[in-house]
Amino acid sequence: MSAPEMFEGFAERRGRLEDDLAQEHGAGVREHFRTAEDATAGWTEQDYLDAQRRGEEVEGRVLTALRSGAAPGSEAAQTAVAEHFREVSRFWTPDRASYTGLGRRLVEDPDQRARYDALEPGLAEYLRDAIAVYARDHLG
Repeated sequence: MSAPEMFEGFAERRGRLEDDLAQEHGAGVREHFRTAEDATAGWTEQDYLDAQRRGEEVEGRVLTALRSGAAPGSEAAQTAVAEHFREVSRFWTPDRASYTGLGRRLVEDPDQRARYDALEPGLAEYLRDAIAVYARDHLG
């Protein structure tokens, strides 16, 4: 799969997301999008595939924690979310509010929620809750 195929329609969805988040949280959100664009400006198809693979691996660890019955604040969940935070930070550096907001978005955005809950019902809420714990405990 080529990078253009992988991200078909992404620019339009990204634009809507940026507009929605700017309306919700203020124009400063747009700077996060510029930072992410700069971070990926020279990416190759392999770079995109590697990022996708890393994201799927992190999701798998969060899913394992959920299926094991571990609470969102458990060591297993928090270790997985720390990896999630590192992956997100490859594109922009969230603070407590923005990372918690990202977690909420996973539940509030129907497309995101459907994507996560297709892996396991309740995964979007679980990840949101685990992100909130991580943000509270580790971010300023």
